[in-house]
Amino acid sequence: MITNLSMDNDTVFYNIRPGDSINKIIQRYYGPLSAQQRNAIISQIQADNPSLKNPNQIQPNQLLLISIPPQYCSTRSSRWQTPTLRVDPQLIKPLQ
Repeated sequence: MITNLSMDNDTVFYNIRPGDSINKIIQRYYGPLSAQQRNAIISQIQADNPSLKNPNQIQPNQLLLISIPPQYCSTRSSRWQTPTLRVDPQLIKPLQ
């Protein structure tokens, strides 16, 4: 269940990169925050990712569902519309 902190936020899958931490990810997308705001966002990330038992133990290539402010999304999606990914068929070749 996704329970965004703000209805104006968009939800994305974030691929954890080497060196990432929850605090660095939050800083990247939200900027400076109070401890209370940061804790609320961490709680939201945990609620949106039930398999995340300890937010301080994330691993590279792990995917997290994160609600982020829309200014950091490349395209705005309507609350009622699912974004579509289009892939050039020339880039995908069947395994042989």
